[in-house]
Amino acid sequence: MSLEASSTFGFEKSWFVKALKSLSEDETIFSKAKRKEAQLYFSIGSKKVEALQKWLVGAGLAENKKGKTQISKIGGIILHCDPSLYEYGTWITILHNLGVYPHTPEIVYWYLNEFRSLEFTISDFKDNLHQYKDFSQNYIDNAWQALKNAFMSTPFGEEFRLFENVDTKKNVYRKRYPIKEYIHPIIFAYCIIDWAVRNKKETVLISDVVSTKGLPGCLLNLPERIIDELLNDIDSKYRKRIFDVDRKAGLDRISIFVKKPEKLLEAYYEEVLNKKSPEEIITFLFEE
Repeated sequence: MSLEASSTFGFEKSWFVKALKSLSEDETIFSKAKRKEAQLYFSIGSKKVEALQKWLVGAGLAENKKGKTQISKIGGIILHCDPSLYEYGTWITILHNLGVYPHTPEIVYWYLNEFRSLEFTISDFKDNLHQYKDFSQNYIDNAWQALKNAFMSTPFGEEFRLFENVDTKKNVYRKRYPIKEYIHPIIFAYCIIDWAVRNKKETVLISDVVSTKGLPGCLLNLPERIIDELLNDIDSKYRKRIFDVDRKAGLDRISIFVKKPEKLLEAYYEEVLNKKSPEEIITFLFEE
């Protein structure tokens, strides 16, 4: 696990909005040669520009190719459909990408997958991170600041209830889970299928969705009851065409039929923004 000093700034929603637009127009905006130009464009300092580039890649919105930071497929879909990053499904997609597997910056992955305390102080957080690995105190202090900045400046914190400050005087924080209405069934399916594709799996156990690192039960801290409700919603609403949840004879498995996570993300926007019916969504998912 590594956390460069620049990443301790976390990120803000407005940074991502500006960054997606700028990357669509200029793939060299994050190059060293354009550092001053980027500072003026984003109205942030040099180190924050560096941090923004790292968080964009970690969030799956951009990728580094041939010395350039290019907008990714997922980033392109989000820019086209939700350029203001207004939809909750957009933010769950970003959170999933930050937490699905370890990468730089890795503090979000650790917090969502490894840190299981539901109520904690800053001291508790730092002690747990130190027990996880023998990090330097400077690293641990930076990690706390990075997580706090990222979660309190986006829907991850107060709206998704994954990082709430419940006692400002005693610095007590709480991790709960997003209300079910914030988790669209298609986005829930996206998170499961993207994990399966990354791990080269054709089926996923329901028990894995509940507790395996990188899957939404663990990432979003969801109770098993809500997971079952969301799986049933996907099964019934989309007629077992996205995947088939099979609980017969104790099988406890999900058989996946849609193999392209980015197609699911597009389908989500088709439904919530263009008001497509479930039948139209099924047709959209399987059209050539």
